[in-house]
Amino acid sequence: MGTVIKCGIVGLGQVARVRHVEAYRRDARCEVVVAYDPDPQRADLARKLNIPFFTTDLETLVAQKPEVVSVCSPPFAHAQNVHVLLKAGIHVLVEKPMAMTETECLAMHQAAKQAGVKLCVAHNFLFGRSMAVLNQAQASGRLGDVTGVSAVQWSSWNRDLPPWHPTLKGGLFFDEIPHFLYLMESVLGPLDVAHTWAQSGGPDGTRHEWRGDATLKGTHGFGSLTAWFGAPQSEWYLAVGGTRGTVVMDLFRDIAVVLPYEARRDYRYILEVPTRATAQRWQRIMQWIGKRVFKGRHLYGHEALIAQWITSIVEDTPVPVPPQAGTRVLALMDAIFDAGKEGFRTD
Repeated sequence: MGTVIKCGIVGLGQVARVRHVEAYRRDARCEVVVAYDPDPQRADLARKLNIPFFTTDLETLVAQKPEVVSVCSPPFAHAQNVHVLLKAGIHVLVEKPMAMTETECLAMHQAAKQAGVKLCVAHNFLFGRSMAVLNQAQASGRLGDVTGVSAVQWSSWNRDLPPWHPTLKGGLFFDEIPHFLYLMESVLGPLDVAHTWAQSGGPDGTRHEWRGDATLKGTHGFGSLTAWFGAPQSEWYLAVGGTRGTVVMDLFRDIAVVLPYEARRDYRYILEVPTRATAQRWQRIMQWIGKRVFKGRHLYGHEALIAQWITSIVEDTPVPVPPQAGTRVLALMDAIFDAGKEGFRTD
C-alpha cells in the first residue's frame, strides 16, 4: 500500500456524496480516485465531486485498482457488490444495513476472511458527537450503571428519502432502524426481542402511515423502541437512563445533554433539569455552528469512523465495526419483523 491510499465509491447517492467522499478527503492518507453507479446520469455528480474516473460497470471500477471502497448502493445491492470487491482483494466499508438477510451477512464475512481483506460496517452514529457525550458520562461515573434505554424515531415523508426505500421489506424502517438497534446494543449489550407491535395505515384508512414498537432485552436492562413513519416532523432521540443520571441524545443534530438523577422531585430539581438541558444544548449547538463554519459539513460520525477504518488497514488492526455487528443487527431486524408479522406490510 502506497503513501496515498486509493479509494473508490460504489453508489453516488446522498450518503456517499455528503458523507463518505468528504470523510475520505479529510484524511490526508486518502484520495478518492474512482466512483461507480449504474445510472450514467450520475457522471455529472462525479465531476462535481472532482472524482477523476466514473464508470457504470463495477468490473471497470475494480480495474482501476482502488485499495479501499465504500459501498453506498441500495441495501439490496450490498451483497453482490461487496462480493465482487472482496474477490478482487479490495478492503470494503459497507453502509448499513449490511445486507438484506443474516445469511447474506454471514456469506460476506466468510468471503472477506477467504480473501484476506477487511470488511467493516458503517454504524456511523457510534462515532458521532452525541455518542462521545454518552461515553464520557459513563467513563466519569455521571451516568452510573445503565438501567434502560428509550428510543424514539419520528420520520416525515417530506424528508429527502432514497427513491428505492418502498421496495425494502418494511420500507423505510429497514433502512433506518439499524441506527437505533446498534446504538441500543452498544449500551445494553447483546439484545433479544421481547415484544413487538406494528400497524400500517393512518386514521383515514390509508396505508401511508406506519407505526411500530419493540421491547428489547439486553445484558444491562430493557430498551424500548418507538417508530412512526408518516409523522408530522422528523426527530430521532435516544434516552439512556442510569442509576446516577440520564443522557438524552438528539441524533439529527448529533448533540446530547446529561441530566441529574431524580433523587427528590421538588421545585429545585424541576428548575435544575431544564436549566442544565438548555445550557448544554446551546453550548453544543454553538460548537456545531463553529465547526460547520470553520470545517464544513457535519458528517455524523463518518469522519471518525473512516479515519479509524483507514488506520485498521494501515496498521492491520481490528476494524472499528466488525461484520459480526452488522450481522447481529440483521438478526434483530428479522426477529422484529417475524414478531410484528402483518403490521410490517407497507403496500
